[in-house]
Amino acid sequence: MKILSKSGIYGVLACLYLDRYSPAVGYIAVKEIGQKLQIPYSYLSKIIQSLSSSGIVKTRRGSGGGIALNVSSSQILVKQIVEAVEGPIAIPNSLIEFERPVGGMQFVSKVDEWLSLKSQIEKLFDTLTLERLSSTTDITVSGTLIK
Repeated sequence: MKILSKSGIYGVLACLYLDRYSPAVGYIAVKEIGQKLQIPYSYLSKIIQSLSSSGIVKTRRGSGGGIALNVSSSQILVKQIVEAVEGPIAIPNSLIEFERPVGGMQFVSKVDEWLSLKSQIEKLFDTLTLERLSSTTDITVSGTLIK
């Protein structure tokens, strides 16, 4: 089971990269981020558009342009990044949910531990900032730590 899609993960990775490398150099070209993180440019551009529309990143055209975080990473929740890229985070209410519209078959598990885990995951997304994630995350591409 995946909680985040590839787009959500790429959005978080791009923001992590910006948090690490843009304070010293200002704006960073989308192409550079795509090359460093091995994300196709056209795919990353769409993700950046979503992040820009939500106010997480700012963009600037022309020489010296690119993207940068719009606010401090301590003010950005990872949840905001994910939801900007892929919509609301939906964690199911049970471990197994299955419904077949034709035939009336339905399975819904009732495991108390699952509800506790769901609650913990929701709390994490409601409190985890980009700054905290950045301080605990190494970015390695093809076995090489990006510095």
